[in-house]
Amino acid sequence: MKPITILMIFIGCLAGSGWASAGSPSPTPQAKTANSSASLFQSAVSAYERKNYPVALKIFTELAEQGVAQAQFNLGLMYANGEGVPKNASQAAAWYRKAAEQGVAKAQFNLGVRYANGEGVPKDASQAVTWYRKAAEQGHASAQSNLGVMYDNGEGVPKNASQAAAWYRKAAEQGV
Repeated sequence: MKPITILMIFIGCLAGSGWASAGSPSPTPQAKTANSSASLFQSAVSAYERKNYPVALKIFTELAEQGVAQAQFNLGLMYANGEGVPKNASQAAAWYRKAAEQGVAKAQFNLGVRYANGEGVPKDASQAVTWYRKAAEQGHASAQSNLGVMYDNGEGVPKNASQAAAWYRKAAEQGV
């Protein structure tokens, strides 16, 4: 066989196997990782819902260490509630912080509560306000309500009845 014929057969085989397929590019490594992470996360949620905490803990921990914010938040919940692990307020706060820094409103709210009550972190009203505000600005109703309380009582912020009323109104519009 001539070299050019062998090359054409080789290219044809590659095209048939998808190696040289130009019509449908294969997923990027990032897309494969995202799909895999989403599938793993769903497995962890399912395990958690079935109260199979050891499996949920293992998967959430793996994903959280990879930087998956929702897994970090869920680990925070597990440590806060003692589900599959001994209750540990400082571990809960640490995982909430990681998720909160990535913009997860529920984690921001929970971290605000931790600072307001001194659970796993030093009690710090100004830090509570900071985290409540981040969540409130994303529309988290309980954070809006709690921020209203902080303004109403002058905790972590100067007392301000109009700011309190504005945040209470936002929360009330959402049924809180």
